[in-house]
Amino acid sequence: FRLSLDNMVKMARSAGARVIFVSPASNLKDSSPFKSQDTPGISSADIQRTWQLLTMSKPMVWEKQWPVALNFLDQAIKLNPRKAELHFRRGQALFAMGQFDTAKKEFILARDEDVCPLRALTPMGKIVAEVAKKQQVMLVDYEDLLEKRMLEQDNHSILGEEYFLDHVHPTIEGHKLLAMALLKCHSRPICRS
Repeated sequence: FRLSLDNMVKMARSAGARVIFVSPASNLKDSSPFKSQDTPGISSADIQRTWQLLTMSKPMVWEKQWPVALNFLDQAIKLNPRKAELHFRRGQALFAMGQFDTAKKEFILARDEDVCPLRALTPMGKIVAEVAKKQQVMLVDYEDLLEKRMLEQDNHSILGEEYFLDHVHPTIEGHKLLAMALLKCHSRPICRS
């Protein structure tokens, strides 16, 4: 990934183009993992118990019994810590309880443990920023831009359907905010928006 970004910068510069990188952002809150697998090496008994605890949590979610659902999910995660769906469901319960910082960590874990990663994983955002700095190219921190907007609107920074139509594709408002940031960056010689 890093090598590809470096090559893109070289190719663009060789054609006389200016480069603006955009940090990847994705829907954490309203897009569940595409594929969730059990933690490698755990016993079949732990897999069965995980399934039972997850099943027991579902009616509690429907009834908005968040502390009870959270208890079941906590037990399941202790048995099966790399199962993405458990982290996503735990994030939902914590979000419903207003524990936004902890919920965000769970949603990020769910995305990063997704074995079908159609959203940029945490290291990828860091690599984009590192290459932008090394290559001295402009960078629009789209994730940060949207998170700040969420904080202003909803008192949390967890990205969801407010700015995404699905797992990664922005809404019209999301596109508008990105376009404005790109225009702002384009008019400056150095930009870290």
